[in-house]
Amino acid sequence: MKIALVSFALATVVQAAPVPKELRTDPLEQFQGKWRFVGIDVGEGLHLTGIEGMILHFEGDAVSIALPDGVATKYSATFDTRAAPIRMMLTTKTSVIPGILKIESDRLYWCQALGDKPHPEKIRAGDGYRYFLLKRVDK
Repeated sequence: MKIALVSFALATVVQAAPVPKELRTDPLEQFQGKWRFVGIDVGEGLHLTGIEGMILHFEGDAVSIALPDGVATKYSATFDTRAAPIRMMLTTKTSVIPGILKIESDRLYWCQALGDKPHPEKIRAGDGYRYFLLKRVDK
């Protein structure tokens, strides 16, 4: 009985200890900054047509996409950082765009569901999904 009480007391102390601020990490931190579009695949192979010069910008939980002429569209974004890969929902006045984000080194993969398709579970293209390949510009 004493061992059980001691174990319970230690477990309670360990669970209650806060994580020091310097050790906390924000899962969205890795996406912050600007990313240049370098490819799009809708099921026919990766290409650059239609996205040349476009920049995706993460600032906090705000997302914007800038065209080559500098005009930017801002989106309302929500993130599910518990999911793997991280889920992102972009919302405009007329649509909701579900997608996922995955980083490999200085490359960002952003897969979107099109139309009424559900959130993608993996990076894929075709059959109602497309993905963008982006390269980090700055942080």
